[in-house]
Amino acid sequence: MAQDDGSIERPEKLWRFNMEAEPIIKGKVAFDYHRNGISGLGFYSARFSSDTDGGELEPFVAILEAFDLDDPFERGHCYVLAVKDLLDSGPVRNWRGDNFEDELRPLLALAWQVWRQRIEANEYPFWPIIVGEDGGD
Repeated sequence: MAQDDGSIERPEKLWRFNMEAEPIIKGKVAFDYHRNGISGLGFYSARFSSDTDGGELEPFVAILEAFDLDDPFERGHCYVLAVKDLLDSGPVRNWRGDNFEDELRPLLALAWQVWRQRIEANEYPFWPIIVGEDGGD
């Protein structure tokens, strides 16, 4: 499962909350965890590419709240932003986080497993963890 570069393979058949939907995340997904101080609610960040407009792949970032660190499948809040919108001076478009969360949570669960292995083996750095195959970056 784990690769020499620290990434892990994306499963051939990806379990999602909505199995009827076409995958919208392409290529690799890079996850990181931020504990948000000593008493704040921690969150995961994800960097990925998508062709949601049916055109070229575009970079996105997502914030997934971590209500329960021991259960990365727990659905919560998922905020998604297009990187190009953040860099432009105009308004930032809204993206449906629930559409992306269906794919991000199972991939986060894979990253979480690697994270737990790294902690148990005392391997630094614990994060970031990259899930997926080449392409889409």
